[in-house]
Amino acid sequence: MGYYISHMIGIGSLESENIEKILDIAKGMGIEFIHRGCISSELEANKGSQLVIAGTFNYWSYENASDFVIKLSEEFPDNSIMHMCWDMEAEGVNCQIWQDGKKAMKDVTMDECRY
Repeated sequence: MGYYISHMIGIGSLESENIEKILDIAKGMGIEFIHRGCISSELEANKGSQLVIAGTFNYWSYENASDFVIKLSEEFPDNSIMHMCWDMEAEGVNCQIWQDGKKAMKDVTMDECRY
């Protein structure tokens, strides 16, 4: 079946015209598997909008992906960035909210989210 690590990165109130900047950041960090197909256009809801990067990126750990998320939060300091990761092999979930390169909440660990 394989080893899967799924990520969802939500960027609040960021217009879809910033997709190219996100792709440039990923490319600059050597993250070749982030491409236009895994980035949504702006998703609207009753309380606001999100631009979402999502997919199953094998062997891209929560820690490695967090480096990308931190960089995004520094590039878009007025936006909260949510990162959720499900690691199939470790049977757990990690979640964090970033604002201007800093954590916005205490770490939610796999033990706290074990299914």
